[in-house]
Amino acid sequence: MEELKAELEQLQKQLSERNKEIEGLKKAHPKQVASLYTPTFLKQLAVPETKNVIIIGCGGGFDFVQAMLLYPELKKMGKNITIVSNSFTDIGAFHADDAPIVWESDETHVKTITAKSQHPSPKYLPEVHLCTFLDSTYPEEAPHSLYGCNATKWSVPGLTSFLQYICSERKIGAVVTLDGGADSLLRGDEGALGHPIEDTVTVGAVAALGDVKGHRKVHVKGIDAALSDSEVLDFARESGELIDAKLADPRQGKRGSRKMRYGTFEFSNHDGASSLVSRAGTQLGRFVIACEWDRGEAPVRILVCANLGADRVSGVADTSALRGISEITKIGGYLGSVGIEPSSPIMSFFNSLLEHMDSHPPGPGYFKPHPDSPSNDRSCRGALHHAEAMCTLGMAVEGYYGPVGQKGDFVWPVMSVLWAFDPQVVAERSLILRWIKDAPLNEVTAKFQQGRRQLRDLGAIVTLEYGREGQVATNGGGIESSLNRSQVYNSSPSGEIPTFHPIVAKDMLSALRTSAPLS
Repeated sequence: MEELKAELEQLQKQLSERNKEIEGLKKAHPKQVASLYTPTFLKQLAVPETKNVIIIGCGGGFDFVQAMLLYPELKKMGKNITIVSNSFTDIGAFHADDAPIVWESDETHVKTITAKSQHPSPKYLPEVHLCTFLDSTYPEEAPHSLYGCNATKWSVPGLTSFLQYICSERKIGAVVTLDGGADSLLRGDEGALGHPIEDTVTVGAVAALGDVKGHRKVHVKGIDAALSDSEVLDFARESGELIDAKLADPRQGKRGSRKMRYGTFEFSNHDGASSLVSRAGTQLGRFVIACEWDRGEAPVRILVCANLGADRVSGVADTSALRGISEITKIGGYLGSVGIEPSSPIMSFFNSLLEHMDSHPPGPGYFKPHPDSPSNDRSCRGALHHAEAMCTLGMAVEGYYGPVGQKGDFVWPVMSVLWAFDPQVVAERSLILRWIKDAPLNEVTAKFQQGRRQLRDLGAIVTLEYGREGQVATNGGGIESSLNRSQVYNSSPSGEIPTFHPIVAKDMLSALRTSAPLS
């Protein structure tokens, strides 16, 4: 009896210790309850099955740097992050020894960039500076690398092919493209468009990742069980390079019909998979009953717009962006938004990044306000538009309001909000994408010009959208005559870009009365 009592006490002690251990685990790993206010795009990214995420700049310049606003949150979610710069850097000039080509086509090529990558012109190397910053911030994960590419060297088919390659190689579950502005939301009939081609190409390519075009995996139903494994595989190999195949055991068909098998075939490229789809249905009637694409390869796709209003310096009116948000929301493409707080770790991370980049070429002041400027003139010394845009975002987060600089920047609270959209819906609304979707790189600009001319001939340009009463957006004459992409975009009638102010209710009502319909 004493032995049994002692054994029982020992078991109770062990149970008590185990319960304490369980309580400790619960405190260390509390159950995550998603808030009803959590925006859809963050819910999509938080899915545990989505382990690998691409961040790609949307429209050249420093968009990929502003996309680092998402980096801390994705790291917190435990994601493996692949960065694609899609900037204006001369990627081809990087030395081949420390920036090897990882993908190339007739149009362009992509290189792997690290902190050690060498370039003959060090004045514009945001890719390298980002890598050095990540190496110093996350030394346990160094060396960091990214895919460097130039946004002006892509057509929609070209960028789509590259993204499909990366999605396959890295088993990507989500692709997020960030626009430091909102010209990615423009439809094409606005009075002024800023620099829409690069943004539209990126949105179109990301949206296309949901199409079967480019997929390499096919499900085959109804393979005759009389065929051996080797016969089936030999038939599949005739379509292209087969890298994986799975054949299920034969099953008896309904009502005693012949036994059938199911299989999945993955090829090294889309052409092989497409060939199997066409051959299986036409050449061996007894081989296949049905053949379908594996749509599970399509990643989650998200477009994020930050710093809304930054495109004023390129002639884009705030009402153009707000009209885009409204129309995209109406047709089901809005995925929520989130504001950035001044004291948030995200902003601390981003400010540290800008301070780091500011200490490298092209030199101090490029990414931050001029320290000698008056308090009411927090302009960015010697900065390009893209760097100024990053300044205005930070200033908006800190609560500044009003005109800054010499280029028409105006800081307002909307700049501190991250707006998220479904790229496929944005693409379906875009007239610009319809014009350039299938065009090779050397025809993209001409197709864009042709589409704008047609709208003008039809009187379909929306000339209402500037926030200052009496100013009307027009298209500069260079849009028809210039073949240089950098000269294609619009300007005001005087050739000068005016300083735009936040729109007032009167202008918004005017926009609603006169904006063109979607169709």
